[in-house]
Amino acid sequence: MKKLLIYMLLVASPAFAFDGSRLKEYMLANEAVTARKPRADAYGAGVAVGYVTGVADARRGEFWCPRPGVTYGQTMDVVAKYLRDHPERLDSNADDLVVTALHYAFPCPKK
Repeated sequence: MKKLLIYMLLVASPAFAFDGSRLKEYMLANEAVTARKPRADAYGAGVAVGYVTGVADARRGEFWCPRPGVTYGQTMDVVAKYLRDHPERLDSNADDLVVTALHYAFPCPKK
């Protein structure tokens, strides 16, 4: 519930409405913090984790269906890889990119 609230605040706030380029910057900051690199941007890393996990929680079961045991770290990895592999889409809305990345990695069964 807390993550959903964070997601709603981020998406509803014009200050946090951003595109794939900005999300990629935050994802790179998260990778730097995770790797314990000096002078890593902890704020950007926090935004990346909060945003991706918020979108993932809000859209789970609707657009993506993770199998049991999938961690938030794995969802972060999937989104980071998608952003690296699709630079042509970085001008798209960050929310759409997160959902698309997770959908391709963890599609829902066809009904």
